[in-house]
Amino acid sequence: MCVILKNRTKEKLQNGEVVVGNFTSFISPEIVEIIGNVGFDFVVLDAEHGPMGPESCMNLTRAAEVSNTTPIVRVPKNETETILRYMDTGIQGIHVPQMNTAEDARACVKAVKYYPEGDRGLSRTRAGDFGVKMSLPEFLDYSNRESLTIVHIENMEGVNNLPEILEVDGIDVIYIGPVDLSGSLGCPCKMDDPRLKEAIDRIIKLTVESDKYLGIYVGDVETAKKYIDRGAQYIATSIYGFIIPPMQDFVKRLK
Repeated sequence: MCVILKNRTKEKLQNGEVVVGNFTSFISPEIVEIIGNVGFDFVVLDAEHGPMGPESCMNLTRAAEVSNTTPIVRVPKNETETILRYMDTGIQGIHVPQMNTAEDARACVKAVKYYPEGDRGLSRTRAGDFGVKMSLPEFLDYSNRESLTIVHIENMEGVNNLPEILEVDGIDVIYIGPVDLSGSLGCPCKMDDPRLKEAIDRIIKLTVESDKYLGIYVGDVETAKKYIDRGAQYIATSIYGFIIPPMQDFVKRLK
């Protein structure tokens, strides 16, 4: 049964706190439970990369609920039908890749939110506990209030259009994707390239001056602290960084 929960991650952001989460593309409830049990605020179920679909996300969302972490999904693309199917699984937030224009941002909000903030299709799904605990009108208010919308700025078109994107109501977090952004700039995976640093600086400046929250992907604690000092509140990393390096070190030391 879906648990009607307050979005703790959104609440912390609104209170000025920093939240930390973990991307996973593993279709493993155990991994999601571990992420929550060790203290991450949110888990991003990565449906953009890998085989994860709405049915898998529904089961992983249950694992997030029992481990007291906010379930968020990164959808494959900014498409109304796709966003609807993932939202109906009971997730509390959504990552949308390649947000490049204000028109893209408005379409995203319309897909995530119910009337009057959007035009998401309404049905008795798991997201609203199938109508058991709340009436449909109550669920509309709940969902619009608690849902968290995170958009990725990972292309120079998005950087150039960021002032207009920041004006769109319903967008909560402007999330920097450094790796894809480096590719857009012609310096793929070169994290120290001056062009990438300049683009990130521009995103940070515009976002911290707006009413949106600043988010970014990081690979280590020191990088996270650097961006927190610059105003980032929404910090995400990847499960791979916690699994692969220790295994490599273990094998290397024994062989």
